Parts: sequence; C-alpha cells; structure tokens
Amino acid sequence: MNKKEPKTNSTADKNLQSSKTKTSPKTKNRRKLSRTAEIEARYRQFVENSLEGLYIVQDNCIRFCNQRLAEIFGYDDKDEMIGLHIRNLVSVQDWNAVKTKIDEQISGVLPVVHYEFIGVRKDGENISLETLGAPIVYDNKPAIQCVIRDVTLHKKAQIELQQSEKKFRYLFESSPDAIYVLDENGILLDVNLAASLLHEMGRSELLDRHFLEFVHPDVRDQVYEDFPTMLTGEINYYETYIRTDSNLKVPVELRSRRVIFSNETHTMFYVRDISDIVNVGRSFMESQRALSNFMSNLPGMAYRRMNDKKFTMKFVSKGSFNVTGYPPEDFVSNNRVAYADLILPEFRDYVWQEIQKAINERTPYRLEYQILAANNGKKWVWEQGRGVFDENETLLTLEGIIIDITQQKQAEIALRNSEKRFRSLIENVPSIAVIGYDTDHRIFFWNKAAVQFFGFTDEEVFQQPLEKIIYPDHSREKMKKSIDEWLKNGKTIMPEETSLLRKDGSTFEAHSTHVMLRTSQNIPELYCLNVDLTELNETKKDLQQSLNNLKQALDGTIRALTAAVEMRDPYTAGHQMGVAKLACAIARELGLPENQIEGLRVASLLHDIGNLNVPAEILNKPGQLSEIEYTLLKTHPGFGYEILRTINFPWPIAEIVFQHHERLDGSGYPQGLKSEEIMLEAKIIAVADVVEPISSHRPYRPALGMEKAIEELEKGKGILYDPKIVDVCIYLIKEQGFHFDDNKR
Repeated sequence: MNKKEPKTNSTADKNLQSSKTKTSPKTKNRRKLSRTAEIEARYRQFVENSLEGLYIVQDNCIRFCNQRLAEIFGYDDKDEMIGLHIRNLVSVQDWNAVKTKIDEQISGVLPVVHYEFIGVRKDGENISLETLGAPIVYDNKPAIQCVIRDVTLHKKAQIELQQSEKKFRYLFESSPDAIYVLDENGILLDVNLAASLLHEMGRSELLDRHFLEFVHPDVRDQVYEDFPTMLTGEINYYETYIRTDSNLKVPVELRSRRVIFSNETHTMFYVRDISDIVNVGRSFMESQRALSNFMSNLPGMAYRRMNDKKFTMKFVSKGSFNVTGYPPEDFVSNNRVAYADLILPEFRDYVWQEIQKAINERTPYRLEYQILAANNGKKWVWEQGRGVFDENETLLTLEGIIIDITQQKQAEIALRNSEKRFRSLIENVPSIAVIGYDTDHRIFFWNKAAVQFFGFTDEEVFQQPLEKIIYPDHSREKMKKSIDEWLKNGKTIMPEETSLLRKDGSTFEAHSTHVMLRTSQNIPELYCLNVDLTELNETKKDLQQSLNNLKQALDGTIRALTAAVEMRDPYTAGHQMGVAKLACAIARELGLPENQIEGLRVASLLHDIGNLNVPAEILNKPGQLSEIEYTLLKTHPGFGYEILRTINFPWPIAEIVFQHHERLDGSGYPQGLKSEEIMLEAKIIAVADVVEPISSHRPYRPALGMEKAIEELEKGKGILYDPKIVDVCIYLIKEQGFHFDDNKR
C-alpha cells in the first residue's frame, strides 16, 4: 500500500520557510561592511603588490602612494613620500612640461594623459619614467591618480639597440662585397652601396625587383634552376655572372645565409666581384701556356751552361737552330760544336771578359757580338744572362738567352740614314724655327729659320742654355723649371703663344711647342719648334677691326629700328634702351657669358619692334585700352617675330622677342607658354619690361618709383616671373643702387 507524500505547499509551510530566510537589518549591514572590508583589503593588496608605482597627486603633492613608488624613487618607505612636492621627483628640464600636464588634467582639459619624463631619485640619480594619469576626486577635491613605470633599462636597451642597428648599417654599407636582402620569393628588400656600384644603378632602382633580373641573361636559366636552393641560405659558394646597367657581364661568387629580422626570416646574398681573380686565373693559365710556347718558339736561344771558355752547354732551347743553324743537341756537352767556336775571333776575348766581370760583380751581363752561323753567314746576336749561385756563393751555372739581332742592326743603319735625312729636312724648313737641346738645356741644333727668326748663327748659340738665348728675363726661370719638370716627372710642356727674344733685344710673339725624340741609342733629344705669329696677329687685328665695323653697322641698324618704334610711340621713348640696360645687368649678375648677354641686349632693344604694326592711336592712347584695343596690342610679339625671323642674327632674337610677354603660369601671350618652355632671355626681358615702365615717367603720369616696381615683382614672383631673376633684379636695385639714366630716352 503506497504512502501519501507530505504536502509542501501548505500556508504553514510557506510561513515557516519565509521565517527562515528573513535577515535582520543589522545582519545585512554587518555583511555589507564585511564585503567592503574584503574589497578594500584586496584593493590594498593589489596596490601594494603592483609592479608599477601607484600614487595620487593633489595640489602638486603626493597624497597617496604604494611601496613600489618609493622603491622607484629610492625611498626606504612610502610614508616618506606622502606630502612630498611632485617637483622634487621631476628633473629641472622636464618640470614645466610635467606641471602643464598636471594642471591640464586638474582643470579637466585632458581626461587621460600618457607621457614620459626624466625623474630624480632621492640620491639625485636621473631615471627614465613613463606615466599614465587620470583625473579623480580624492577627499572631495580634484586629484590625479597615476601609474608610473621605471623605463630606464628599457630606454638604455633602446639606445643600445639603435647603436647596434647603426653599427650594423655602417658595416652593411661599408662592406666591400655586395649584400642583398631578399624575401622568400627572391624580391630585393635592401641592398648596400657596393651592390649599387656593382650594378651601376641607384639603390631605389634595385629594390622591389627580383634578384634574377640582375643575373646576366647568358646564365639566367641555370641560376633559375638553382635559385630555390640559394634562397634556403645553404649556398657556401656559387659562381655566376651578374649584369650591370651598361649590360656588362661581371663574374661573381655568391654565398647565401638565412637571417631573422623583426621576427621575419629573410635570405642574405653576399656577392663578390671576382673579375680580378678570374683574370688572374686566366692570366696564370695563359702564362703557363705562353711559357711552354715561349720555350718552344723562342725567337732566340735559351741556355744553361758551364763557365768555361768552350761555353759548354747543359741545356739549349729549340730556338738555337734559327739563331745558329745548329739543333740543340749539337751544343749539349759540345756534342758536335762548341758555342765559343761560333763567336768571331775579334769578339771572343771581349765576350769572355765581360761575362767574368758580371759574375764577379753578381750582375747580369748584356752583350752584342757577331757569330758565324752553320751556313757560314755572319750574324749579329744579343746575349743576356747571369750567374746562378748557391747559398755559399758558389757559381752553379750560367743561364741566359741569345737572340739574333741582325735585322735590328740593319734597321739601325737605315735609321741613322733616316736621321740624316730628317736633320736635313728640319734644317731647311723655311717657316718653323727648330731648336734642338739636350737634357742640360744646352742647344745642339739651330736650323736656318732659327737664324732668320732670332738673328743668332748656329755657332753663336751652340752649347748655350736654351732659356738664356730665346726667352726674355721675365719668363726665363719659369721655362727652365718647366723643362726640368718635363724631364723629371714627364709633365708635358703644353703648346702656347709666348714672347721670344731676338738677338737685338726685341721680342716677337710665337707659337711654341716642345717635343722629345729619342736616338737609336735611346738618348732623349729635345726640340723647341717656334712659329712667328707676327703676320698672323696682324691678320687677326684686321679681322677684329672688320668684326667691329660689322658690329657697329648692326648696332646702327638696331638703333634705327628702335628709333622707328619710339617715333610710333613717343610716350614710351627710351623704354627699350632702359629694358636693355636692366636686362644686361641681371644677366651679368646671373653669370651668363658675354656672347649670350650681347644677344640679350639686341633682343631687349628690339623687343617692341612689333609695335610698328599696331595702330598709332592705340600706342599713343594715355588712358586704359578697351578689350579690342588690348587684343590688337597683344599681337606685337607675333609681328616682331615675323619682322626678325628672316634676319640671320647669331642669336635667337626672333624667338626671344616672340616670348617676352609669356608668364610662368601660362597666363602670358601669344602662345601661353609655361615655366621651362620659356627661354631664359625672354624671362629676363619680362622682368625688366615690368620694372622700367612702372619706375619711369610717362607724359600722362609721374614715375611710380622703384618701390612700386619691386612690389609688383614680389607679387608676381614664382607665379608670373622667374623667382631667381626677380631676386637678382631686386638685389641690383636695393643693394647695388641700379637706376635708369635720365639720358636713356
């Protein structure tokens, strides 16, 4: 039989439960205080155990702080800091900035502030600090609650890191090897100076491009296959060719390494130009091959022999047959013939004695003598050799070479004959005074033209110092030093026009050249060649006079054209001359060459010639022009161009005149040119053409003065007028006192 469950929802039960859960107000208050105390305890524990300094600033003094703050500032106990003025904790140089931050927070201007400053510990040591502050209310008054951190070590680490990075960059840039930093795809992220120099390209031209672009096309396919391995940083040595900007093919060795920068892995290529090594290697192989070929095909006869009167050979090269007509084996151990027997009798003692002398003096010997070859033909030979000694100075052998110089000897004879013909030629040349002198400056040759030019006979000047005979006093010592420098250091005496001295004491202008020749014995002979410029200078004077006459005629024509313009426009009489004067002054201050300045002068005088085609009533109108009249006036640069373009000036006069009303911003006329499209001369005239009319008197108004002209220039500087030209113009007016003459009209 099932028992009935007890009822739980009766009124009595509810009342019972309600009575059990009710808490008295006193209990609630006690619990609330307990929780508050617990929270406060936890907060204080957090504050005291914080790794950062915590404090409250009120009225610029510390009102509350934790022990960590005391540790940061070197105080034994936090209580020492309570009431301490914040100024005692801040360096002198940072106090004003910190005070401003505190004031702005207290006043509510800044809610939260984060900044750094230099603090001062109790012992006076400076420390780097970082603080974060927020405004609060403390004891019913405004205050700032701050968190502070000692970042001295962090700052020091930053400085050390910066110095380390600076050192790395210095080493990176100073490396003689080209260094490339690549990403995982082979794109160049950084290169050093050596890489730029190797490729003959700027750094910016190399970056953000694939390394393979700079591999020479001849080997690019092979490098492409090997490139993945190269990017792993495991290449210890790799030879290839890179290309330069001028498409040169440069041999290089490459090494790769994997490195980590800013937590990112990159590959570094170290590339070295091995052109010299490759060339040396090639040179070595060529030398080995050349030595073998040299010994096989030596035009002479190399030998190693004993020091006896038979000249007994131990080794003879294959060249012996060409020199003597005998093969090498015939000479070795005097097998068939002794070399000494080939020397003609009249030379044998000479050859023996010279060789013994060289052996005794431990010097090489060099000899010329004749031998009788196998076909009974006489030959001249040149021999050079030296003794080979052991460590005890005992003679071991003689080594040397013997060369057939028969043809050279014959050439010497021909050369001597040629020298005779040469001397005969220069002796009789009519218009050039040829003077030969030796390394002591003493004259040994004086041709007929020199006699005519200077008045001395060859007997009078023989063995006399060159500078004493032909140079005036003022240039004598200078020429002596120049010849000495030439002989000592090879510093060539440049051809020049100079004054030379005649026997009678008079001087004449000459073009003088010094040359060096060598005799068949390699002895230097110096020659001074002089051309009399007297007649040439007279011709130049005549030509200059003709040029001056032409210039005067041109100036007369220009003045006539200028006068014609002024007759049409009497209100602006003298305007073109004034513009020309100022324009030329500006050009000289800019450092333009005189020829260009002359062209500018002519263009300035003619810049308004197009006004000849503008109606006179427009030119002479004293008041403001109507739009139609102004449009007609603006045609004058084009008319001026049409008048001048057919005249063959040595300067682009027509183009300058055509452009003198153009402006930098394109607002000018007639073409609307801008900036660099406008010729420099036209820019100069444009400025002068503004200053002259403003500063000058007109019949319908007085002169407005230079200050008004300067005001106009400064207003349009860089917009209408070239700023550099404006600056120069103002400088001339203010600093140099430039003014237009009253008689320029």
